[in-house]
Amino acid sequence: MRKIIILMLISFSSYAQISIMSTYAIYNKLVSANHIKNPPKLVLVQTEEANAYSTYREIGMYTGMMTYLHNDDEMANILGHELGHFILKHYNKKEGSKPPYEFDADEMGAKLMRNAGFDVCKGAHFMKKRNEPWSVTHPSDEARYKSLGCH
Repeated sequence: MRKIIILMLISFSSYAQISIMSTYAIYNKLVSANHIKNPPKLVLVQTEEANAYSTYREIGMYTGMMTYLHNDDEMANILGHELGHFILKHYNKKEGSKPPYEFDADEMGAKLMRNAGFDVCKGAHFMKKRNEPWSVTHPSDEARYKSLGCH
């Protein structure tokens, strides 16, 4: 299995350090359970902003996202979604991020989560609680939650 690289790690609280360690363990579990060859490296970016992204080389998670997450399933939801973008090669789309890509990445992420033993609806629960669009390119969290078959 490919090692994951930490690019930025600057003075985190003990709670965040536990979350950071969990993040890498969950990412490794998603990658190995789904036999993803040459996975992108996982990058944690210290910032209060809550966001994540996927490119052809890396998946990034902003540490501010951790304030919304309460369990491994929720962390797996974010990482699975970004892996979904990577697998579906959404980084090659000239149109950029659009709602159909977000639903497709959610669906792929749910498949990756199930294969790794995570609970999809428990993982998507933070969407229902938060229910705010991440940006103008993303559908509402409630719509995304329902599209996964969660109620």
